[in-house]
Amino acid sequence: MSMEDRMATENDNLFSMFISLLATLPVQDPESGSRNPPGPLGPETSVCFVRGFIAPLSWKILTTRGDRMDEEAYGAMSWAARPLLQTMPPSKLNLPPMRQLPHLAKMMRMLKSVFGALSENQRVQVRDWVKEQISQNYFNCTLNARGPRSRPMGQKSKVRPTRLPGGERPTRLPGGEGPTRPSGGERPTRPEPMVDRCPRKLMWLEMEALKLMGPYLSRLKLRDVKSSSKDQLCEFFKSPQFKPAFRRVAGINPYLARRFLQRVQECYDSKAEFTQQLDSLGILGCFYKDTQSLNASVSMSLLSQLGDCTNSGVKRLRKRLVKTIMSSGDTDLMGELGASVAVLSPKQLSKLPIDALRSSLQAMGPDVTWKPKQAKRLAKKLLAGKTEVSTADLLSLGPAVKGVPPSMLKKVKLPKGTSKQDLRDMTKKMTKGQKKALMKGLRKSVKPSELLNQMPDSLLATLPLNILDKANITSLDQVEGKDWSRVQAAHLIKKMMANKVKAGDIRRLGSAMQGLTCKMINRVANNESGEMAQAMTDSPQWLSKAQAGCAARKLFMSLEEERADYFQTVTEEELSEIPTILLIRLSPGKIKGLPDSVCTAFLDKMTVANLSSLPPRAPSRPALTNRAVLCLANGGDLSGLSSDEVLALGPLLCEVPPAKLRLLDTDTLNSSLQAMASCRHIPPAHRAALVQLVKETFGDPSDWSMEIMETLSPLLLLDAATISPLRFKSWLKEVLADLKDSLSRIFLAPPPGVKALKKKIFSLTFGGSGARRKREVRVSEMSQGNKPTEEMIEDLEDGNIHWSPEQLQQMTTETFVNSLETLSSIPDFSAEQLAALREKVIEAMGPAAGLNESQVSDLGCVSQCLSDSELRVLSVSLDTVEDIEECGWNQEQREAVWEAFANSSQLTASALGEVEIIGLDQFICGLSPSEVAQINPDAFREAMDSLSDVQCPQSVTEEFKKLSLAEYGDPSSWSEAEVLSLGNIIAALSEDELLSLDPSVFSFMVPTSIPLIPAENFAALSVDQLAALGPDNAAMVSSGQMAALGPDKRAALEESLAGARAEAQTAGSGSGAPSLGVEGIRLFLFLFLGFLLL
Repeated sequence: MSMEDRMATENDNLFSMFISLLATLPVQDPESGSRNPPGPLGPETSVCFVRGFIAPLSWKILTTRGDRMDEEAYGAMSWAARPLLQTMPPSKLNLPPMRQLPHLAKMMRMLKSVFGALSENQRVQVRDWVKEQISQNYFNCTLNARGPRSRPMGQKSKVRPTRLPGGERPTRLPGGEGPTRPSGGERPTRPEPMVDRCPRKLMWLEMEALKLMGPYLSRLKLRDVKSSSKDQLCEFFKSPQFKPAFRRVAGINPYLARRFLQRVQECYDSKAEFTQQLDSLGILGCFYKDTQSLNASVSMSLLSQLGDCTNSGVKRLRKRLVKTIMSSGDTDLMGELGASVAVLSPKQLSKLPIDALRSSLQAMGPDVTWKPKQAKRLAKKLLAGKTEVSTADLLSLGPAVKGVPPSMLKKVKLPKGTSKQDLRDMTKKMTKGQKKALMKGLRKSVKPSELLNQMPDSLLATLPLNILDKANITSLDQVEGKDWSRVQAAHLIKKMMANKVKAGDIRRLGSAMQGLTCKMINRVANNESGEMAQAMTDSPQWLSKAQAGCAARKLFMSLEEERADYFQTVTEEELSEIPTILLIRLSPGKIKGLPDSVCTAFLDKMTVANLSSLPPRAPSRPALTNRAVLCLANGGDLSGLSSDEVLALGPLLCEVPPAKLRLLDTDTLNSSLQAMASCRHIPPAHRAALVQLVKETFGDPSDWSMEIMETLSPLLLLDAATISPLRFKSWLKEVLADLKDSLSRIFLAPPPGVKALKKKIFSLTFGGSGARRKREVRVSEMSQGNKPTEEMIEDLEDGNIHWSPEQLQQMTTETFVNSLETLSSIPDFSAEQLAALREKVIEAMGPAAGLNESQVSDLGCVSQCLSDSELRVLSVSLDTVEDIEECGWNQEQREAVWEAFANSSQLTASALGEVEIIGLDQFICGLSPSEVAQINPDAFREAMDSLSDVQCPQSVTEEFKKLSLAEYGDPSSWSEAEVLSLGNIIAALSEDELLSLDPSVFSFMVPTSIPLIPAENFAALSVDQLAALGPDNAAMVSSGQMAALGPDKRAALEESLAGARAEAQTAGSGSGAPSLGVEGIRLFLFLFLGFLLL
């Protein structure tokens, strides 16, 4: 027997042994949850063992050798691999081709069960993979291209491309900024030559395919819905498999959902017949509109389907359904409202029977978010006039606990037996002022040394530094596993590690990693730099851009000390070991000099790179892009690349200049621009040219189809002037409304066209419903007949800012009162708009001088229409302040509100405690400089870090600075934690005081403090201090500050912006089940060693 045959036999034996081991484990059905009888290893087989060892091995074998298994073995292997996909799925699933339909069914059964655990990118991988398997197995054709384009002899492709079907908008990578390359495996593989390309209009979405895909139907492309006949789709809708396919699939494309809903409605001859099926719609119910004919019972059925809805208009849908239910007077139905109670206004909540209210609160869970006014009304109703509350009372309120006044929370005592979990649930939705008040009361009965063990993270984060010192924290055991604030992290790290840190300790720091400074990173021994880098990047959520830059420089320096030409001679294995978040910080010269032999590893890393962790001005961005192109094109440029090869750039595609995109052929350019619509960041210098290229490629946006507009509309927002000229189309408002809802998901920072987008939606609100249907009414052309209605105001939300003063004056008093909940949340009405609203306030509530506290709370930001003299005589408590603190008050108004609060509470500045200082928020700036000087130093110390983002006039900030100097001493001795806790007060330091600060503290400054520093003081900073700001702080420098700098200091600031240099920086459940028996472990180890030889 040859050596090759002998190894194959041994591998088959090992494979059989592994299957035997799986047979000893108790198998759990992934859908039903039921277990088969346990094997000989017993019912307590270690879950940790399965998850930690068997699951990854099972997945590897399943995706590489699954075609050799029989159906039973394949099912067992699928079950064993499931924990890997549930808890730590690989970024690239590497799904294999399937030639056996029973295997495909087994795999999809498992993949459907882990849908909720996969990232959006992984779900799209599964979608594309299963579509291809269906095409090949059922229709003997492929959705992919026949193979890679031909290359000159001797040139080896770095990527074996498979053509991505046109029209798809690729999804972003987890945490990344842009499109992915084609999914379905680690590398696209070439389909077999004998398989033909599927016809474009192939009706592949038949009953078997619909059942096979399950929840992955929610990730289909819009045109895929056309691939299912009416008979097949209707049969599926009426089958038991439809409900689970469209439940818990949040994130569905709104247009796909509407198309599915339309197709499903066509299955019924009458509207009445279809409405009886509303309880089967799942997430499609989020897009149902015709609610007028629904009775209370059917409304409740539809309401029960809306739990995962995030689309535009669902709030209005919920309100209409709840209104129907409330109007019925059926108390049983009211008690079943659950989380939908949250759509009721405070007045409606107060009218709800208390039993129904308690029942709904119990059913809605801890994650519902109440508006402050709702929470206060609920707390008042449920506490029934109590002046003191217990922890049991607070727990019974659930998320509505945020409505309990801080004055009551200060009196709460901690009874024995109160669990940390109870405290965590109780404080989850509390404001920072509430937490501070509660902690103030609890600290009276709990010693500082006991706080660490008894308090949840949400309360620990409120502890001031002086109390933290009394807790006697001296070991990593006390720090590990807790969610520290950044101020606390900086304080603890410096106190415990004295500027020195061991690489082995970093992994245990968790959130305390935020406190690591560049000095500490630089002092790590060179032979530990690799371990340090891995430990830091294993917890990227705690890693700041400045810290990542420092860690990268330390690692690169250590590697080059080991081998001077390290990056010129690096191997694939060595490159793979460098954490990607650090590799993207390599200098442009070293990136350019990477050898061609590492191209495969380099491209793999770039595919999963999170470019949002890299400063926007980083010089490595274009260098990484250029190197990736060279790898893909074998030293050439973009002109020779296919669509799939361009998409293999991953998020780096977002960095490609439009001039280079023009080198692509028409089809490749088309698919590349569609992919770029998912970019989270486009360099500002590229934006205008990119929008122009989009217009040249796809034509005038006013002529686009709905599908193209849905795909490319994010790119139009890169130019503020592109959205406004769009001509009216019946579907345009829906497309733009969905785009507005997804802004934070698409973009890292608001793009230039956001304001134009909101204004366009405002104008389309009229064009789609009035007599003028051919085009929307321009804002400047609105006739006097276009007065605000309650429905319009509710629909527009923050778009109500675009009403003219004349239109606001035409609003009826009834509309004003019924719409006040929406209007009161708009913080930036103009003076002219506020003057018009003032007339409505007087019509609805009478003279301003007679307003009570409840009415002021109801007015919210509309109360800015009151004069300074009227504000001074209002009745204002901390509760009232919470309802108006987010509004755009000017300094004179802040002074008036502070005076009203002082008069109402009978408190002087000297009597303010930390709870009052925190609760006043921006109105603390209303104190005069002499009043600030009277603030109790102890109260200031406790509240200081909670005021970090408040921006007061310079004269007021100067007095806060004096309190800070009295607390912390001379600025030259201030630590990172102290600078961070002072927040914007730092801006009041003089030239000499700023210059005395250690450079290491500059990246710990609050970003909002940077532009507040007077330009002449900012110009006094040293080169080292400017270079140490870090990318985030450097990005906040104003043009005036920049202009005041000399050439050397401007260069240092540019280095900091680019992340090229910095002297300082900021920042699954276990199982106790017993292990396998000795024989099981021996069998596993033998199997594992054998597997390594496969």
